[in-house]
Amino acid sequence: MTDTDKLAELEREFERLNSEIKNPGTSGDPSAIGALMPRLIEVQQEILDLREGQKDFGKPTNPRDLSRELKRTSPAAI
Repeated sequence: MTDTDKLAELEREFERLNSEIKNPGTSGDPSAIGALMPRLIEVQQEILDLREGQKDFGKPTNPRDLSRELKRTSPAAI
């Protein structure tokens, strides 16, 4: 599967999840909506990572991002 295929699949899943959250149907159960939110966020992050060219989902690959991450997790910062 190419990145383009993966992106298209993720975008379809995002739209499906978003639609389910916006239109919960007859039940309108808040717990069902709450259960969908983590997956919606995960899919959205994967889409952003693919669009930005990052292959390690959620991990910074830009040197500037790595620098920020190191500063944030360094013992001096803690």
